[in-house]
Amino acid sequence: MNEKQIRHPAKKFRIRKISAAVFEKADTKDGKPITRKSVSLQKNSKDSASGKWTNETIWLYPHELPALIAVVHAVAIAFGFVFMHPFEDGNGRIHRFLIHNILARRGFTPEGIIFPISAAMLNNMAGYDAALESFSKPLIPLIDYTLDENGQMKVNNQTVVHYRYPDMTVIAEVLFAFIQTTIEKELVEELNFLKNYDVTKRAIQAIVDMPDNRIDLFIRFCLQNNGVLSPKKRTSHFTELTDEEVAKMQDAVQKAYRTKL
Repeated sequence: MNEKQIRHPAKKFRIRKISAAVFEKADTKDGKPITRKSVSLQKNSKDSASGKWTNETIWLYPHELPALIAVVHAVAIAFGFVFMHPFEDGNGRIHRFLIHNILARRGFTPEGIIFPISAAMLNNMAGYDAALESFSKPLIPLIDYTLDENGQMKVNNQTVVHYRYPDMTVIAEVLFAFIQTTIEKELVEELNFLKNYDVTKRAIQAIVDMPDNRIDLFIRFCLQNNGVLSPKKRTSHFTELTDEEVAKMQDAVQKAYRTKL
């Protein structure tokens, strides 16, 4: 997809340069290193609320800001992006990707692991929505807009001042809370799951000689069905197992994951 194929007011979004910065598939622009001046989100028209680009600039990856707290950096970029909402679809996913990506690039999250902050956010949608509404709710009464018969918005007053210096204090506090939840709950649960998986796998290997991918499948099917392999899954995937083997393997899953029938 290129800029001309984007049928949206955001079609002037700097896709090539942003893709290069985010995915690191290129580190130069016209033979020169990409810097915070060449990688930016820019608008070049009248109103932010109307979806048109203004002449404001938000630096995507300011590598020269070591003193800026990484979480604040992620808040400014990721939530700034989702408030501009430049695309018809996918804004939320890109917004959450930016949070992950910036925290990783800044060295805030441990290298080599997935820091599941999105899970913490999606498990607390009320808190996530409250963070978004801390910006949008106070803004709505300040915008004079009308909707036509097709639902298209027309903004009748100047609104760029409201987007220029937003107060994201509440949002930063919420993101810090999500990070704390990720560390204290989501990561702990994932580590416990992996530990239980290793225990289950060794127990199953002591019962039957089965390839790892088949053991994975058996464990997954049991966990999806309260620790029991359903008759349908057994018929379609594990016909070679005896009743005794299935019972022992199910027991191994239930003991490791404390799953009750």
